[in-house]
Amino acid sequence: RHWEYPFVMSQIKDYLNKKKISSFKNLSIIEMGAANSCLQFYYAKKGVDYTSIEVSENAFDRSIEKRLKVKINHIIGRFEDVSLNRKYDLVLCISVMEHTQKSYERKILKNISQALKPGGRAIFTLDWFFDYQIGESCRWGHNPDCKSLIDISKEQGLNFIVGDKKYLSG
Repeated sequence: RHWEYPFVMSQIKDYLNKKKISSFKNLSIIEMGAANSCLQFYYAKKGVDYTSIEVSENAFDRSIEKRLKVKINHIIGRFEDVSLNRKYDLVLCISVMEHTQKSYERKILKNISQALKPGGRAIFTLDWFFDYQIGESCRWGHNPDCKSLIDISKEQGLNFIVGDKKYLSG
């Protein structure tokens, strides 16, 4: 998380600047697989309309929200299966895709595309299991094929805007 959170925060700041959004209160974020990620608490404290999706109610420690006096909207379910009735400025997928089933990647990316407001931004990071090859699974997940994810994202109307492609293979 040492590099992921600063990267995500820099991308959120860049989005705010490009959209000329001056207040966090005018921002909506949905995060896949957030569990008790500090990002949701940090941004909810700043006034962001924050939604967190997790596969299990047990992933959330709601006492943190109470202590911090913030409101987080919780959705229980797999991102590829939930039906969202609204659009978001930002969709965060921070070290989650490598823990999903490979066969769900297309559906997840389609839902991300559909969850975004026009001009919205999806922010991704991926963990890499260095002892394994692209597509190979281990007990923690699998190494996603980054090129495939980018290609599927383009099919879904998402544009690749940041990242050095020479590092997108692990």
